[in-house]
Amino acid sequence: MAKKKAQHSDWELEEQFNLIASLEELINEPPFTEVSGQSGDSRTVAARVPFWLHRRAKKLREIDGSPYYVDSDVYRDAIYLGLKILNMRHKTNPDWDVESKMAQIIDSAGTAARAKRNIKELSLSLNDLWHDGDQTRAVSTLSNFIHAAVEIGSEWYKRRVFNLIKSNDTIQIVLRQCDKSIQDIVERGAEEIK
Repeated sequence: MAKKKAQHSDWELEEQFNLIASLEELINEPPFTEVSGQSGDSRTVAARVPFWLHRRAKKLREIDGSPYYVDSDVYRDAIYLGLKILNMRHKTNPDWDVESKMAQIIDSAGTAARAKRNIKELSLSLNDLWHDGDQTRAVSTLSNFIHAAVEIGSEWYKRRVFNLIKSNDTIQIVLRQCDKSIQDIVERGAEEIK
């Protein structure tokens, strides 16, 4: 009697799906716009969505330089990225806790570096404006930056930004020309800002 050839299930044949990714990896991942798998198989799925969500998908497709050609490309990419996020949320990978903690540590270290880069860039811009004789614009730029910094949601990040502002010589020169209210915000720092 001839042996029956073993059949693979759809689950066994599915392509690799990395269940662990940092936020940066998800953001930088190329758009998923494939309409079928390697074997040419595909399924049509449908769901009703609120008009605002559909409008948002259309807007993503219509922006200059968009990698999406049709609305379904946007939805396909959203489903692909969304499934990765849902898999991470529901911890289907046994190493999820460890991986997510590692990613959080790396993200927090990156946040500190971003704060430093932002302050350095602000300082260089203010220096250029100041030395080009446009002190009014330098003061306005710094004031707008301080107002935006007050709105930062993370208390740790806000504290970091204000500490960097306080220690930057160029910013301090421009700050002396700002309104008293702006100077007071910087003086108090993130501790008293709510």
